[in-house]
Amino acid sequence: DAHIDGAEFDLGWLAAPGLRLVLAATWLEARYVDYHGLRVGPHGLANFDFSGHRLQFVPDYRAYVAAEYSHGVPNPYVPDAQVTVHADASLNGPRAWDEFNRSVVPPNQVADLSVELRSHAWRTQLFVDNVTDERFFTNYVAAFRFPPAGGASLAVLGRPRTFGLRTSLAF
Repeated sequence: DAHIDGAEFDLGWLAAPGLRLVLAATWLEARYVDYHGLRVGPHGLANFDFSGHRLQFVPDYRAYVAAEYSHGVPNPYVPDAQVTVHADASLNGPRAWDEFNRSVVPPNQVADLSVELRSHAWRTQLFVDNVTDERFFTNYVAAFRFPPAGGASLAVLGRPRTFGLRTSLAF
């Protein structure tokens, strides 16, 4: 049994022709209300009472900001061509990765940029994900008895800075 209290808002604003701004935020208080389980803990197999512990994988808060500007491109051969510049950033709060609440991933922030040229039939986008090359975890499993010689953790790092080109054609 779990209980989640929270609040969120999402504000979008067309600040000028072609310019859209977004601000969104979420705050969550997510706790187990009544949760008993047989688990392997730091001292072996035992029955644990996780009541009152934070829910796994649920961030305490998240904030997101974005700006996007789109403008038509004068072109007699492709009259519906449009260029779009998009920038966004997200701040993710700490998350408990295990039921014991001993492994908590710290907050992280990630920013992305892209420039896209498109028409009704095709699109080409140049992008940079994780512009600042922030190091963060996307998955984490506490492993108290792995390897057998002592405690350890199994962690997966988030995406590194990535540059790329995406293109598509509709036919």
